[in-house]
Amino acid sequence: MSEKLINLRYGGKCHSCQTKLETGTPAWWNQEVKQVTCADCHSRSNHGSDRPLKVEALARQDSGSATELTIRGVGVGEPGGSARAQFERLHLQREQRIEATWGRYLAPMVKRLSDDPQSTRAWASGASGEQWVGGNLEKLLGNKALLLHDRSVPGTRGNIDHIAIASSGVWVIDAKNYDGRVELRDVGGWFRTDKRLYIGGRDRTKLIDGLDWQVAAVERCVADPEVRVRPILCLVKGWGRRQKPFEIGGTYVTWSAELAGWIAEQGPLNFDTIERVRARLARALPAK
Repeated sequence: MSEKLINLRYGGKCHSCQTKLETGTPAWWNQEVKQVTCADCHSRSNHGSDRPLKVEALARQDSGSATELTIRGVGVGEPGGSARAQFERLHLQREQRIEATWGRYLAPMVKRLSDDPQSTRAWASGASGEQWVGGNLEKLLGNKALLLHDRSVPGTRGNIDHIAIASSGVWVIDAKNYDGRVELRDVGGWFRTDKRLYIGGRDRTKLIDGLDWQVAAVERCVADPEVRVRPILCLVKGWGRRQKPFEIGGTYVTWSAELAGWIAEQGPLNFDTIERVRARLARALPAK
């Protein structure tokens, strides 16, 4: 990454808003262009949920015509935005603890010789995975689907990484960025089937179970039995060259390029239904 969250060793100005930044102020430093950005401007630039939703040339199925919509006041969300924000908070808290313990002279050396704990780095890795999946879906789907990213679910502390609304239906997508080979194992023995998801040799089947509440939340918002809501676990890494997607308990496990093909398939939903469902979901599940 070219940007890094630091406590400024020297005073300066935010290159975006020109606000004066005092020594010790937490801010983002871009090594490549030698620019500093205040936390507020960086947050608005990378995680802003209030940017307008622009739906480009989504074809109407009934007439074959193309329509461009611009809906103000409803954000599409930023892929990985809340995970990235959580990493930044934890990273900054750690640096502040180091400064309080070691003082202004020794703290920079301690920072250089140490790293964030794995629990903190996991937030950055998760954010990168969500950004990759969200960006890839946007590029591959183009005008064939409407996407919502990083949606909060009122009454819970969780979020939904991505929701795709298309002619084929509504897709609830959980993106994960784990290291290690992806495997489908049947550990049920001779007389029963027990499919399990393994990643890097570890049983990760609980990731499948974690989609149940997300699908239930989306179904409540859609409130239309004719609109099919499907759960997808999208894994960024770990796929073999000849490996195929697989299904566990009604949830498909796949990668973003394969998933985009499924979403883009022709289905029962027309243009008006797609837009109605998107608007309902965007209001009920706001961007984080």
